[in-house]
Amino acid sequence: MPEITIYAERCRGCGNCVIQCPINAKIPETGSGKPQNNEEVICVEGGIAAVLNKDQCIGCGMCMKVCPVDAIVVVK
Repeated sequence: MPEITIYAERCRGCGNCVIQCPINAKIPETGSGKPQNNEEVICVEGGIAAVLNKDQCIGCGMCMKVCPVDAIVVVK
């Protein structure tokens, strides 16, 4: 199972990670852009990226690749 580490002190809350996460994106949008269920892996809460559901993470590293401040590390 992949491990996701978020360095909150670096995060600027841009949301790039949320947009690029294929787990978040695979669920039909409900109008708010949020998944219809709790399978969302990553989100922005209070201006900082947060992991909601590590069990759903597939370890693709897309969130890490698109973070402009290197606030996310994914280790398979």
